[in-house]
Amino acid sequence: MEQHSIYYNCSAKEAVERHWRKYCLIKFLEIVAVVLICIWTLFSEGNFLIRLVWEVILIIVAGMIANILIGYNANQFIYILFQDCDPQKMYDAMLLLDVKEKKKASKNDHYFHLAQSCLFYEGKLDEGFEYLQKVDYKKKFFSKEVSYYSALANYAYLQNDREAHNRIKNEFKQLPNQIKKHNKMELKTYKSVENYMLLKEYLWDEKDSEARMILNELLSQEVFLVNQVTFHMYLAKLDLKEQEYTNAKMHLEYVIAHGNTMKAVKEAKELLQQID
Repeated sequence: MEQHSIYYNCSAKEAVERHWRKYCLIKFLEIVAVVLICIWTLFSEGNFLIRLVWEVILIIVAGMIANILIGYNANQFIYILFQDCDPQKMYDAMLLLDVKEKKKASKNDHYFHLAQSCLFYEGKLDEGFEYLQKVDYKKKFFSKEVSYYSALANYAYLQNDREAHNRIKNEFKQLPNQIKKHNKMELKTYKSVENYMLLKEYLWDEKDSEARMILNELLSQEVFLVNQVTFHMYLAKLDLKEQEYTNAKMHLEYVIAHGNTMKAVKEAKELLQQID
């Protein structure tokens, strides 16, 4: 995966325009493909029924390819948050994109969840939690539920509500039994979130060596820069607690170098000043 998204040097407006042009191009090409398939069916020779079957198959294939490309385009867009660590731009871009969306993206659960992520990383916890409370996936998909419970646990920890965190963790443990359909990659993500919840318990109980071990494990497996920055911040705080100032400085400098518009950057700068 690239270090940054293709929108790294774009403003929020520029990112939306670029993303939207790609989306419209994909939809246009899908329509052209369907029209060409229909023309081929009408004017080619051979058994009409066989040609009709091929028409249906080819149209389905064209739709599948278009959906794959649209999904890839969407992933590139949300890397503004996950790889550029830019929750401010991501949130502004979502608001601008909502104006273009005919189906009103701001009314769907994916929008709510992504919006809360942006606000969470900006440190706007109350606003973020309001969005999270709107999330109510009608169809239960394993990956979405894992992400949802991970967000719930984050808020419980930051609100120092251990009772809520325990309840969330217990519900989270039931997911593999409740939603049988999941692949190895999704199960790997589930295990990471499970470790992340365990990390919070270690931090609460001041089991610093155990917390450090989990953080190093999570950091070695993490692919998204926004999470890497978060883990470095936790490690920096553990180092400061143990007066390991050289290591703490290294972690804080990483946060500052890569955290972009995340709230963690401001906090890291303040902690770095205290060390110096």
